[in-house]
Amino acid sequence: MIDVTDQGYLMQGGCSGSARVSGIRQLVQVGDSIIGTSVAGAFVFDTATGELRSHQSTAVALAPFAPSPKLQTPDEFYESRRSGWQDIAAGFVRLGLLLLTSWLWFTRFVRAPAPNAARA
Repeated sequence: MIDVTDQGYLMQGGCSGSARVSGIRQLVQVGDSIIGTSVAGAFVFDTATGELRSHQSTAVALAPFAPSPKLQTPDEFYESRRSGWQDIAAGFVRLGLLLLTSWLWFTRFVRAPAPNAARA
């Protein structure tokens, strides 16, 4: 997805070549299947086999799946899969580095040095 997230496209095997489905308005993933609607109509794309089936309507495309999944816009679909445990772990690492840097800065440069007992 580049720049525009109100319409998406599906490609198989990388990011080069022509899209299997373009102009996607809504989609949902159920197991190995991606069900959605595009400017050309409803579709079901099987990611395991690469089979693409066109359907008359969204209701017909969703009929084999129970309970019926809720379709999302391409932007909602992307955002729901964007964050994971890796992002949480990276956040803790960043927080740890920030706390360590702050502590070192405070102890080395901000806090007054302790009086030296040997000078007295």
